[in-house]
Amino acid sequence: MEDLFIRNARFILTPNSLDNTIVYENKDIVIENGIITCIGDHCSKPRGSLVIDASKHVITPAYINAHTRAGTAFLRGSMPDQEYWDLIRNKKILEEKLVSPELVFHSSRLSCAEMLLNGIMGFVDAYYYPEETIEACIDLGLHVSTGPSMPVEKELRSFLSKYKNIDKVHPIINIPNMNHSRLEELEQSFSLARKYGLKIHLQVSETRREVFLFKKHIGHWPIEYLYKKKLLGEDVYLVNANWVSSTELEYISEEKAALIICPHRSMRLAIGGFAPVYEAMRKHILLTVGTDDFTGDRMNVLSEIRELLLLYRHYYKDTRLRLGHTYSYTVVNGYRVMGIKGGSIKESYPANLVVYDIDALKNTPLHPQNLLSRLILGNGFTPHYVVVDSHVIYDSSKHDELVKKIQESIAFLERISQRINYETGEPVEQA
Repeated sequence: MEDLFIRNARFILTPNSLDNTIVYENKDIVIENGIITCIGDHCSKPRGSLVIDASKHVITPAYINAHTRAGTAFLRGSMPDQEYWDLIRNKKILEEKLVSPELVFHSSRLSCAEMLLNGIMGFVDAYYYPEETIEACIDLGLHVSTGPSMPVEKELRSFLSKYKNIDKVHPIINIPNMNHSRLEELEQSFSLARKYGLKIHLQVSETRREVFLFKKHIGHWPIEYLYKKKLLGEDVYLVNANWVSSTELEYISEEKAALIICPHRSMRLAIGGFAPVYEAMRKHILLTVGTDDFTGDRMNVLSEIRELLLLYRHYYKDTRLRLGHTYSYTVVNGYRVMGIKGGSIKESYPANLVVYDIDALKNTPLHPQNLLSRLILGNGFTPHYVVVDSHVIYDSSKHDELVKKIQESIAFLERISQRINYETGEPVEQA
């Protein structure tokens, strides 16, 4: 590991706990053997360390994208005016025609490069061919949490034998939905996850239609069903749960399950529901954000935090959901979802950092009191360095080198794009 000496950071902005964010000014940061060993005015520079002059920079923790589908980058920008069920139908047709291990590899590689550009150091993925996403992204330096979808035991054991002990890979089990006709398979997936000590990443209660269909066929709301069957637990991550009753929220709290929200996708697809974020935070439910698939439109966790905050305020017509609390809560809980220590810049913590450039045109005046607002609401900073486990895995001055490194993937996706009508989502027949 490379030791780092970050000199005289103009601002260090970091969650201090789940509830609040603090700002340091003009401080040094020393990183040795992957760990932050000093934050202060006169830290000693380790011998042979890489020096970063941060006097014109803002430093924050690097971020976790708690739910995405990196392999869908080939559909970026497509079907912008379609509502949920139309888009799902057209997406399925395209996937049946186009998706292959090679496509998932190249799409994932492009997605991971974009995550680097936005200060993301790890992500939780739920898509086809998870092995391809792992192989595409770990050499870029990111942490990857993914796994097979509702696997049989033989498939799961094969996946674990290959990836369980690989650095930066965090295996999970994915469950794509709460289909009322596949509940036996769902319960088998829960049983396998607990047998092998894996977390469960479950998409549930995203739309009003699916919730009421489940209730009609089964007699319970989806999350209520999980509770009654004793399936909820602190190893369960409920994704895109936009339609959650107050009673179900109590069940989530009681069983210490987690909520992962993707607000941009919800607005883009006109879903109309919104998770009870404020109430969940009051109950200390683990809650954080993700970008989801191509309908998230960009791999940017800070944008999702902004949209979570603004969407709440629009729905509830109040500002009880505070900026500092929302930022700290979602950032720290992102690391908890991944099972990684971090989310704060503190001595003895792993060094996972973003070093942002300060653009004077966008961010004057800039003070400790308005720094977080400019970062989140103003979207005013561009990452210069991304540091993961003390390694500088992205340097904006070497952007062209990153483009060159993934050029094969860019070329592959350009070719695939000729087979897609990006407005309608229909396949384009090749001559």
